Amino acid sequence: MKKCPKCGKIYPDIKNFCTICKERLIEEDTQKQNREEQKQMKEKRRKYIISIIVAILFIVGFIIFAVPFEYKATHAYCENSTDTYMEYYMEEEPYNTTEEYTDMEEYNGTVPLKYVKISSAGIKCSPRTCYCSGEIATIKNTDNVGGKFKVEVFWYSEVGNLGSDLTNEVYLHPGEVYEFNGIYPSNKDVCNYKGLYDYEIIPPTKEVVMNRTITKTRDVIKYKNVTKTRDVTKHYSVKKQIKIMKEATLFEQWTGKAARYEDTNCKVNDEVNASG
Repeated sequence: MKKCPKCGKIYPDIKNFCTICKERLIEEDTQKQNREEQKQMKEKRRKYIISIIVAILFIVGFIIFAVPFEYKATHAYCENSTDTYMEYYMEEEPYNTTEEYTDMEEYNGTVPLKYVKISSAGIKCSPRTCYCSGEIATIKNTDNVGGKFKVEVFWYSEVGNLGSDLTNEVYLHPGEVYEFNGIYPSNKDVCNYKGLYDYEIIPPTKEVVMNRTITKTRDVIKYKNVTKTRDVTKHYSVKKQIKIMKEATLFEQWTGKAARYEDTNCKVNDEVNASG
């Protein structure tokens, strides 16, 4: 029996072509053999492809994990530098001067004795005789020392001052009382103006020790702020960068194990020299 390889119709052995597909008929044993051969060829092709894939993966893995490649990286480094400049600064400077100050000072002075006026009756003037008489004032010495007290009488009219008369001086001991009075001759103006007068009690004085505030001067040392200059030299390190080439596998580059930047620590202000 023969079979069409295209449509699969079975024909007797005497037939050579398919009446439908016009394909050459093949015997069933030959077809089976062909199928086995095709199956073996497919298996060989599959193994070959797998071998190629495994080889490619091995090569790619070797390249990625084992073969180093160059790459660009940034490298930081320190470079020493020196800077010189002029600097302004404040400083206290002493200077000599004089200043005024106040102080208490004792000195010998005089003060009037203390007294009180007990009464004042008033003087009466007689126009007929032009005499004025009567009590002027009664006073009491209230100080702790004695002295001579006196009273001065001032005569005046409506047109002006007419003069004055001084009574006798009387020594009064502490606590003593005295009445000043008397008869005073007057002039016609006093009589005409009905004895217009005024008086002043003049107490004695005594020496006492007193205090007063005085202004003195003294030499002192003070301080003032002055602006000065000085030359300053600084030595320091400056961080700079350069591009370098390094080697690492692709795996190390992709995973970040290959450093793209190498840093370093620099002393910014290493040393300062100042001279005034």
